[in-house]
Amino acid sequence: LAPLYEAITNALEAINQRQKKYGFGDPGTIKVCLYFTGLFDDSKDLERIEIIDNGIGFDDENYARFEILFDASKGYNNRGSGRIQLLHRAERVEISSYYKANDNVFKRHFFFGRRGYITQASNVVSASPEKTGSTVTMSQFSYTKREKKYVDELDLHELRNAIKSHYLLRLHLDKQRHPESVPTIAVEFFKRGKSIGAATIRPADIPSPVAHGDIKVPYVKIK
Repeated sequence: LAPLYEAITNALEAINQRQKKYGFGDPGTIKVCLYFTGLFDDSKDLERIEIIDNGIGFDDENYARFEILFDASKGYNNRGSGRIQLLHRAERVEISSYYKANDNVFKRHFFFGRRGYITQASNVVSASPEKTGSTVTMSQFSYTKREKKYVDELDLHELRNAIKSHYLLRLHLDKQRHPESVPTIAVEFFKRGKSIGAATIRPADIPSPVAHGDIKVPYVKIK
């Protein structure tokens, strides 16, 4: 699930950027869609994953940062290498994004993959006044037989709980800082184009700590 977590983390960061720039009154939303094929009712084959957010979008600053593979401008520990997680499992990644600039809404669209890092890039004024946000689509997966069996047999609520567990601390801290703007994460499964189930992680689903206390952490320093 590493590439899925990477895409969700990017969506959370995009939402945080939008809220810092335009205000925290508009809550974040992330939709995680898994599309399966399969001839029989009890079989599923993962075809693609879409992660849709209402973040700031791929504006010029974020796109320029994306073009540089090991860009560290976000911070010392953020090297921009997380996108390699996407290419490690998905040979084809498509990004369609809306962002605001100069009183206009622009649509930026491009692909990136192993053979050509960024291809078919376009950036035009949007014909309709869309809200900001991005859709990341991963497909053409590279899995071992064991890994493919795992993703094909994913259970909707199992995945929902795994995402909740992975982001529990982050969502709790967001809830402490700006309770009105905590993102909602929706997960939906599709098979042959039809929805076969959906689940949601709402701010109310994020529990508070049951206890508080102090711990001692030993530090060492190389002289």
